[in-house]
Amino acid sequence: MSVRRNSLANVMGVGYSSVVALLVIPRYLTQLEAEAFGLIGFFVLAQGWLALLDMGFSQVVTRAAAIHGHDASPQFRRLLGSIEILFASLAMVIALVGYGVAPLLAASWLQVTSLDPDAVVRSLEFMAVAIGLRLWVALYKSCLQGLELQVRLNVLNVAAATLRYPCSLLLLCITDMDYEEFFLYQAGVVLIELLVAMVLVYAVLPVAQRWRLAFSSVELRKVLPFALSVAYVSAVSALVVQVDRMVFSGVLPLAEFGYLTTVTLIATGIVQLGGPVVQALIPRLTALHAREGDDAFRRMYLDGSEALAILIAPIAVTIAFFGMPLLTLWTGDAEAARWGAPPLFWYALGSLSMTYATGPYLLQYVRGDLRLHTWFLSAVLLLQTPVLVLLAIYHGVLLVAIAWCLFRVVDLLLWGA
Repeated sequence: MSVRRNSLANVMGVGYSSVVALLVIPRYLTQLEAEAFGLIGFFVLAQGWLALLDMGFSQVVTRAAAIHGHDASPQFRRLLGSIEILFASLAMVIALVGYGVAPLLAASWLQVTSLDPDAVVRSLEFMAVAIGLRLWVALYKSCLQGLELQVRLNVLNVAAATLRYPCSLLLLCITDMDYEEFFLYQAGVVLIELLVAMVLVYAVLPVAQRWRLAFSSVELRKVLPFALSVAYVSAVSALVVQVDRMVFSGVLPLAEFGYLTTVTLIATGIVQLGGPVVQALIPRLTALHAREGDDAFRRMYLDGSEALAILIAPIAVTIAFFGMPLLTLWTGDAEAARWGAPPLFWYALGSLSMTYATGPYLLQYVRGDLRLHTWFLSAVLLLQTPVLVLLAIYHGVLLVAIAWCLFRVVDLLLWGA
């Protein structure tokens, strides 16, 4: 199980998924009206926030699979089965709650002016189903990552991304699919992804353990402290990174929120480009820390950090300084490019700084102790949130982007030191 092979598989899988998302999502503007594209932006935002209901358990599975999964431990199977039941329940709860709150969101939060209100409500309901299923899929993908079966994982990611993005764009171009049917299609893709991911995980389990789904509160209690630490860090991180976008979803006209979605997708893509290296490092560093001496761990960490730095900087700087032509090419919409280029400059540089600040978190994660990271993020959240919320409400996107970037640079300087 080579780290280089897994890194290459992750580069190809995550790289392909990120590239097709970045290429295709802005092109939806050519097939859907601006407000319908804004609904896609809200879908992307909602996925990020509702993923927090994971509560850290998918990362618990990654860590447990890296340490115990290779030995086909009954203890690991009991833990996996318990979390499977938990995630299946969460998926159903998200879908049911989504159906309940969709009319309220359509009427009171989203700034809709031209779309059919009933179609918007149904679109939000389909979003809820898709998001609940994606939460469940994340469990099996985390298990494959921890087992270092990242070639299989990335084959699945490539196939799912192809169905999710290029195929949906093709359907929009050659059929009469509208935005409501688009979200129904997205929910169907996630259902297929879930079934395939489940089969891939079960295929590596011993035959006698495959269908032993039993809820074990004992196993969950063992991992609960670490899971809650990860959940808290994830929630605070989401607030740190996306609190401005959450406010903008209710303040900006839906069409402008769609333009902002393109900008933030590109900025998020910069961070995701570091994902292949990080995903390959996490299980190997975890295993090295658990089984071997500090020298091998230190070498692996330093080599991975160097690779991350070399990979991200040229791309982020290019995006920052050539935002206008890149957005024009991506969206085919001069208005979207004119609107988005100034904030993209700052969001891109801020994303670069955020990527470089990954190292200290990675060191704490593989040791299973996130206390320092938790305290640091909490302090950042308390300082940043009121500033960004007030700027978002009263001063618009550009000043928020500048402030967000400056906060990320300060994070890197303080945390890296």
